[in-house]
Amino acid sequence: MKEIRPLGETGETVTLKKADLEALSDELEDAEDRIAVLRDCLNEAKPDWDRYALTMDETMRIIDGESPVRVWREKRGMTVRQLADSLGLHDVEIEEIEKGRAADRSLLLRLSTRLGVLSDMLVLPKAAS
Repeated sequence: MKEIRPLGETGETVTLKKADLEALSDELEDAEDRIAVLRDCLNEAKPDWDRYALTMDETMRIIDGESPVRVWREKRGMTVRQLADSLGLHDVEIEEIEKGRAADRSLLLRLSTRLGVLSDMLVLPKAAS
């Protein structure tokens, strides 16, 4: 798309050439079509794609340093006891991991399987740790 230059501008309005307005409109329509196609592809490829999706609030909790295990556990509607029991662990073991104690690879895989996420999704991002 070529550069669009306003003919005039006030605090509340922008004046464009008709051809520029039509080009913007066409570009918007094309973008909406591309989004629709991408949504269809995602729905066909993975009907439960949101299984791995966090809300903005949940994402910010992890970015701010909260335990991804806690965030995903709560997203799945599980208590510490339920998660611990399902893995044959004591509550305190889950609590310690949620407080920042590193889990070994084997436990991380078990946690990720139980929470239905990829194991890398249970590790704090480097910037947050």
